Amino acid sequence: MFESAHKFLQKIIPELEDNSSIAALLRAHELQEVLTINYAPVNNDYDFRLKFFEQRLKAADMNRQNIDYLFLLFRYFELVKKIGEPRTPAQAKLYEEIWNDERVHVPVESIYNRTLKIYYSLLGGLMIVLNVPQANQKIRIHLQHFRTKVSGRNGAIGEMALISSLLWSMLRQPKISWHELQEIKKHTDEIKQNVPLISIHERAKAQLITLELAYYIRESKYAEGIEHFEICMHPEEKNQWSDALQSYEIPYAGARLYYLNNEPNKALDYLLQIQPQEKIMRTPFLISYRFLFLLCYYKLNNHSLVTSTADSIYKSLLKQEKLYAPERALLRFVKSSGTIQKMKDNMKALHQTYLELSKDQYNIPFFLYGDYLEWLKMEMEKKK
Repeated sequence: MFESAHKFLQKIIPELEDNSSIAALLRAHELQEVLTINYAPVNNDYDFRLKFFEQRLKAADMNRQNIDYLFLLFRYFELVKKIGEPRTPAQAKLYEEIWNDERVHVPVESIYNRTLKIYYSLLGGLMIVLNVPQANQKIRIHLQHFRTKVSGRNGAIGEMALISSLLWSMLRQPKISWHELQEIKKHTDEIKQNVPLISIHERAKAQLITLELAYYIRESKYAEGIEHFEICMHPEEKNQWSDALQSYEIPYAGARLYYLNNEPNKALDYLLQIQPQEKIMRTPFLISYRFLFLLCYYKLNNHSLVTSTADSIYKSLLKQEKLYAPERALLRFVKSSGTIQKMKDNMKALHQTYLELSKDQYNIPFFLYGDYLEWLKMEMEKKK
């Protein structure tokens, strides 16, 4: 019995070394230790026992490294939950404390494959929120390196996580490469058979569509973007992303396209469609979403709804724990823009203020989800 158990463990332990569960490997080592003590032929084989101790030390080192980087990643996620992207130097300093940890900057060769996804997820997230130069290109390099080191199911799941970081970084760039988006889409389709969780597929699909629609907005190809958006809203397409956590970003992007294409009624249709999801919207997103409502009513000359919407935005801004410069400027704007004429009179000042504030890296999260400068410019030109 002992001999069979020993042979079985020696067969399975190398397989577990490539398994995602470190706990299973450590448990197999414990069983091997018990067997070694009780089975004389193995107990007396000192060469085997020395090699076995080396394996256990390596596994313990892998486990400790995994825990170290999970801890750093948890600290990062905690900051994301508490403060979101940094809006002030003081908030950025909290992220910099993690960034400056010596474990973040070790040679990548020292990172075990099972920890590589965690390490690159941490590194990518920090580079994005801290606006590290060439973060976008560095994340691409991380993804390429990960593909060479980890394969199979673990590799596919890890790739999807790193692709998510890459897409997030691409959204923050002034220009979005359509070719790169299509390459990413093609690759995610190729590896999704190795990713059993439907939620991961839905999140990736939703992110890709959001980036595609952002591309059309950035390139001012509104009519083409609307056509693409409506295809994505077909039931058979929508079923592939509608259950993603932030799926509301897609109808909102459609509303942005319709508004920029001078179709405020259609924009309102899609804004109203996601109204039930307001409670789960991130603050910068929610503000831009509500401001687009206000601009639609303004464009349609709906006096009563301009007044009530401006008042609603004003009250919601007052409830925020912290108002930064763009939010304070918007607060002043809606406070003094209770009528269509007053909105018209105040738009130039708000546009000029936002033109200056958009140059500040700490305001990127505010301007990321709203086409404030283009929206205001359109209405100013129209009302001349």
